[in-house]
Amino acid sequence: MKTQIIQLEPHDDVVSTRDKMGWSQTSRILLVWPDKGRILYRRLDLIILARHSRSLGSQLALVTGDAEVRYNADQVGIPVFNALRQAQDAHWRLPFYRKSRYLRRIPPLNREALREKPDQKQAGWREPRIIYWIAFTSSVLALLALVIVLLPGASISLAPQTQVQEVTLPVMANEKIATLNLAGSLPAHWTSIVVEGRSAISTTGTVQVPVAPASGTIQFINLTESSVTIPVGTLVSTLGSDPIWYATTKEGKVASGIGKTTFIPIQAVQPGESGNLPAGMIQAINGPLGLQLSVINLAPILHGVDKSAPAPNSDDRSRLYNRLLASLSQTAMQELQKRYVDPPIKSGIPILPSLRFSSVIEKIYDPTENFPAEQLQLSLRLEFRALEIYPQDLQNLVTPLLDASLPEDHTVIPDTLNITSSNKPILDEENTARWTLRAQRQIQAVIAPEKAIQLAKGTTIEKARQSLLDHLPVDKTPLIRPFPSWWPYTPFLPFRMDVQIEK
Repeated sequence: MKTQIIQLEPHDDVVSTRDKMGWSQTSRILLVWPDKGRILYRRLDLIILARHSRSLGSQLALVTGDAEVRYNADQVGIPVFNALRQAQDAHWRLPFYRKSRYLRRIPPLNREALREKPDQKQAGWREPRIIYWIAFTSSVLALLALVIVLLPGASISLAPQTQVQEVTLPVMANEKIATLNLAGSLPAHWTSIVVEGRSAISTTGTVQVPVAPASGTIQFINLTESSVTIPVGTLVSTLGSDPIWYATTKEGKVASGIGKTTFIPIQAVQPGESGNLPAGMIQAINGPLGLQLSVINLAPILHGVDKSAPAPNSDDRSRLYNRLLASLSQTAMQELQKRYVDPPIKSGIPILPSLRFSSVIEKIYDPTENFPAEQLQLSLRLEFRALEIYPQDLQNLVTPLLDASLPEDHTVIPDTLNITSSNKPILDEENTARWTLRAQRQIQAVIAPEKAIQLAKGTTIEKARQSLLDHLPVDKTPLIRPFPSWWPYTPFLPFRMDVQIEK
């Protein structure tokens, strides 16, 4: 039997393959797949090619090793061979049961016959209208019941009851105690309190204040054969380790020749009576002129004047220091007292009777010593020390005692522990303090959300609110917010309810 063999290329598709098949005059068409490339692997491609082959009056077969193409060809009813020679020698007709349903031709619809065909009689159960309405109403009611059950939701806000839990116990503290004991022994530690202040008092002492400088005339004697010029401001002084200085107030000149002299007026550099000198005390010249000239005061240096003025004395300083020290001691005590309440647990509890002065950090008097002033001012910065109990030790002491007396179905509200002293500590000679501690904290009733849902579900909002109020430990009437807001009932389904516990 004559066979048309068509060798396919890797780029061929359905359209190009149909074109290659053309107007075949042979009774068999054999499509040979290329060795490389995947083409025409869809079932639809093979169906189109098979129908085109039938329209040409030819049988179609394939030669391919592609597993997917072979599977689709078997489903469509197209013979598949492994080799070209095998395909030419084999018989291509398939058994009847292997023919594909995809290749069957569906006869066209006969519309005239349908028009002439009489109407079939409806089933008997569809005739009565009452049955129809009953079924429709039942469906609507079922849908409405489903909406009523699934759609509503509610949010419940509960405020559990709270109360104060309190414990009081006597304690003792000493710096020699190493670890705390639940019987009430606590280790104490020294803490530092630094305070500063400023104060002033009127001075009661006096001091001599220089108001006018001493003045006089001195004689310069030439020690050389040349004349020497003496400029204004030339310094001369007395001899010794603490000289008194004077300066010339006019320019002068000593004639040439050894022993020649001249007189020039002078004035003390520092004002006051300390510049008054008897004759013959000024004997030194400052600078290079001392090698050319000698100097002496032949007459006393006079007219230096001091004036009495108010000034602080040692008694004023002592009195001001003691007064400011007492004031700062009270300030340090106030700083310690604040630690009882601001905040009591975070800074520990100080032992007030143990407060003592430690050291002077800074002490500044104004004015300093021997300076005149009508007021004496003092700035002090002092360090005080006191014994205190660490906050962690306090917590470790009172927490087990509070936990032991915690009521059932209650929990502790965090950050509410407050520890204070019921009385003032008494300090003995060995620095052992004894007093009474009071510890308080807020506790809250525990409410299970599941229990609240069971009490509130499937009833009116008012009844649900009253049921929660009667059976749960709450401080105020529960707040129930239904969804939608106009719905008067709580949901039947627990998962449609949300319980919020206020902290």
